[in-house]
Amino acid sequence: MAPQENMVNKKERNVNLDIIRCTAIFMVILVHFFLNSEFYWHPIVGKRMYTMTILCTFAYICVPLFILLTGYLMCQKKLSYTYYKGIRKTLAIYLLASLVCLAYRYLIVHETFSISAALFRILSFRASGYAWYIEMYIGLFLMIPFLNLIYRNLGSQKEKLVLIITCLVLTTLPSLLNQFDWHTVGWWAQPSMSQSYDKLIPAWWENLYPITYYFIGAYLSEFGSPLRKRVSFPLMLIALFTFSIYNIYRCKDGGLENFLACQWFGFECVILSVLTFLFLLRLPTQPLPRWLKVFFARIADLSLGAYLVSWVWDQYAYTKFKTLVTYIPMRLNYLPILVGFVFICSLVTSSCIHGIYALICKGGSALRNGKTNTVRKI
Repeated sequence: MAPQENMVNKKERNVNLDIIRCTAIFMVILVHFFLNSEFYWHPIVGKRMYTMTILCTFAYICVPLFILLTGYLMCQKKLSYTYYKGIRKTLAIYLLASLVCLAYRYLIVHETFSISAALFRILSFRASGYAWYIEMYIGLFLMIPFLNLIYRNLGSQKEKLVLIITCLVLTTLPSLLNQFDWHTVGWWAQPSMSQSYDKLIPAWWENLYPITYYFIGAYLSEFGSPLRKRVSFPLMLIALFTFSIYNIYRCKDGGLENFLACQWFGFECVILSVLTFLFLLRLPTQPLPRWLKVFFARIADLSLGAYLVSWVWDQYAYTKFKTLVTYIPMRLNYLPILVGFVFICSLVTSSCIHGIYALICKGGSALRNGKTNTVRKI
């Protein structure tokens, strides 16, 4: 999702990668519908809640798609001064988006805070409710040259697979094996009756899941899809419905809150994300008209800003919406309207942010050129 991941030569721009990024940002808006509609805390009972469970299970692939794409595009980066300059646009977009979020807090929500408090909110990634992604990405960005050294210095495809399997064991396998209660009588008939699970393997490394996704993306960039072209989509659908049925069984009388399997490090999310990535990566895009390719490219470029400022539009839309529709299953009826509204408004706001950034860059360039010309005259 970060700007520096875009293809430099637009003539050679890979439309499939733009479609993946567009899908990911849409899934971000969609998954936040379930967060802001309070779906996670409601018992999964009835057809509406079953439908919402299927959509939510799929929407969780949003962040993994972005990180897979990072590994796919950045796996050749090397340690250099030029590389570190690549994060400037990401930080600039974050800063501008944070100012938008702070303006919303001050002007609309009427929060009171000093300039120093606002600065600390930006530095602590609390200006936007979704700024945690930038906090994660900065660390990943700093590690990428070293992750690439590890990956490139493995001698064979088999050794690289062993690396990925090791990462999966550390970050993902616990979500499969550590989610059962072996002591509570009757737990298997009603799993949601208890949130106390027995740990069978270590789970300390779960939050290193971005590295797992990064290495998977790097592997797919080097070796391509291990699946036939016609296989990934059926497998994706089978996985989606299998996991959705399982989630309904596990959380039927409770909710999806804190359920390990569908977290970003969970086995469901890893499998669905990779299958979706492979499907979108091999979509036939040559027949697409040029205007549609430009459209996908534009949304892809705006995705980072849209991600960050979507918090503003979520707060604006859902605060009003929850007072009008109090019955959570009925909120499904308004999903297309709310998701579409937040998606469009976030993209428009992100476009304004990018316009401001372009003006700042233009002004900085003019200033540097003016100084250069002055020195030459002297």
